[in-house]
Amino acid sequence: MTRFECQIVDVTPLKGDVFRVQLQVLTDTPCPYQAGQYLQLLLPSGEQPAFSLASTPAAWPALELHVRRTTDNGLSAKVVEVLQQGGKIAVSLAAGDAVWQAPAAEAPILMLAASTGFAQVKSLVEQALAEGWQGPLYVYWGVRVAEDLYWPELAQQWVSTHANVHFIPVVSEGAGEAWQGRTGLLHEAVLADKHDLTQAQVWVSGSPGMVYATLDAFMLQGLHKQQMHSDVFAYAPRDEVPA
Repeated sequence: MTRFECQIVDVTPLKGDVFRVQLQVLTDTPCPYQAGQYLQLLLPSGEQPAFSLASTPAAWPALELHVRRTTDNGLSAKVVEVLQQGGKIAVSLAAGDAVWQAPAAEAPILMLAASTGFAQVKSLVEQALAEGWQGPLYVYWGVRVAEDLYWPELAQQWVSTHANVHFIPVVSEGAGEAWQGRTGLLHEAVLADKHDLTQAQVWVSGSPGMVYATLDAFMLQGLHKQQMHSDVFAYAPRDEVPA
């Protein structure tokens, strides 16, 4: 992890309580991160919250984050307040080993994002497409209510410009009559689509509970642990499960 000074370029509300944060790193050094990694903001208070990088290395020295401000999380409100003040902020990057790595050509890719886990998936998808990945790529985005899909237009743009990309939003509760899409838990939606999990490469961005529930369910369908990539395995390990 290396410290960098950044200029706060823009803090734009996307939808609901999510903000798209754009930073410009004040350096001429080569890009130090890979698609799928995360950074830590170094707040004046000394707190160091972590956020997935939504940008790809090609955008360096520009960085993008997706920050959710919630009423039950004082730190998230503090982060948004600091960023909205503008000026400069220090960051430490990069960390995380759930990075983009192109699998065998015949392997389908499944990317599962819960809430603002979409930021990490955005970086991974855009890196894959920039490298010319032609295999099937499925983006599953799970949220609590439909209004939490804060940037579906971007995912739909991937679909419209790349025939191999598929986007499946999933709402877990409170769908209401206006929502005509998929409902339920994210990993159950994937299982319902009957992918061949013995061959798939899977990236999952979400809470430890969500990631491990996904891992357990997928392993019952033939997935090996090595085929799933998530930062949760490093920062919230549990007793090893059979590979």
